[in-house]
Formats: sequence, C-alpha cells, structure tokens
Amino acid sequence: MRNLEINYWLHSILSILLGPCEVSTARKSESVRSFERMGCSLGSPKFKRFRFSEDGATAVEFALIAPALIFLTFAIVESGIAFAADILLKNATYDAARTGRTGFVSEDSTQDATVKAKIRSQAGVLMDVDKLVITSMSYKGFDVLKKPEPFTDKNGNGVRDDGENFTDVNGNGAYDLDQGANGYGGTAQVVLYTVTYPWTFHTPVLKQIVGNNGTVELTATAVVQNEPY
Repeated sequence: MRNLEINYWLHSILSILLGPCEVSTARKSESVRSFERMGCSLGSPKFKRFRFSEDGATAVEFALIAPALIFLTFAIVESGIAFAADILLKNATYDAARTGRTGFVSEDSTQDATVKAKIRSQAGVLMDVDKLVITSMSYKGFDVLKKPEPFTDKNGNGVRDDGENFTDVNGNGAYDLDQGANGYGGTAQVVLYTVTYPWTFHTPVLKQIVGNNGTVELTATAVVQNEPY
C-alpha cells in the first residue's frame, strides 16, 4: 500500500509539472491505475478537495509565529519586572535616607543596621538582599558633594602630584578624589546614600543583548541633609 501511494504521488507531481499530455495513460503504473479505479485521479473531486483545502492552515501559521510571540511576551514581562524592581529600589533608598537623616536608631541596634534593615525589608520583595550593596558618604555641605580634597598646586598643572600638600578633609590619612567620609555624618551634614543591585535577565536572546551577559546594575541614590539631632 505504501508503494502505491508513492507511485501515485510521483505521477501526480509529473502531471502537474509537465501537463496531462506528457504523461501517457499507457505508461501509468499499475499502482496509479489502481488509485484511479478507487476514484483518486487528478481530476477527481477528492484530489481537488485535497489540493485546495485550507484545513490546518491556522495551526501551521501559529507554529511559525509562536516562537517570536512567546519570546516577545516573556521579554515584555521580564522588562516590566526589572522596571518595577528599579522603582522599588529607589523608593527603599529614599525611605532609608529619610530615616537616617533623623538619627533614628532601632532598639538594641545601630544606625547602620537600622538604615540597611529599612532598605532590605522593602527591596527584598523582588531582590536577593544578600546582593544589595549599600554605601553612605557624608559631606560638610552640598557645595563639596563628590568634590576632591583641596590641595596646593605648586606646578599649576591642575592635578595633585606626589609631594604637594593637601587637606585631609575626611581624616583617612590619604588624598581622595572624593572628600566624603564613610558613614552617616553628624548634625546638619549632607549624606549621599547609594544602593546598587545586579539584576539578571533570563529570557533567551534578551539576556545576550542587554547589559553584561544579561546583567544590568540597578542604582538608586538619595541626598539628604541631617537634622540637628
């Protein structure tokens, strides 16, 4: 039966390509004649229905577009979650900065632990708190925020060279390009809070074109001036 089917379809293809006159009825194999006796000739209603039938076309079309559709859906969902995590991180940082500026300390705790616990409790909804990097730098005022420590530029080249005197603003015994001091500062000091988190995308293709191997660094900052506590 399988050989009959193969011979018949070969004859059908030749008839379509060469025309009915090129394939003599006399040369038809016994299998083809058998199919025609069964009512399966090229001109039969059964064959015409087969040639022009669109049954299953929707399934084939869906199979073609499904991979792209699925990828697009996952990419949109994961990007939305990443944006939500970024907003969540910024809100957590701002709330922690507001707590830090008051000098509030939880019972049986420290200011550092209190501030970090505030951030982790909120960011932990979407992030692994162990991957959060939380830093704070205090300054004497807004005008010196992220500014280098002052120095005496003897040769006038605009850069501090070895041997040139400088003012050790943060008291760490070394010259720094950022004169901020680690910590939460004192009364009326300005504090810069910075929180970073390595967010990783998992959707195929997307993770290869976004960030560094699918990882982007979410960053949130907040600048506040401490109250006179």
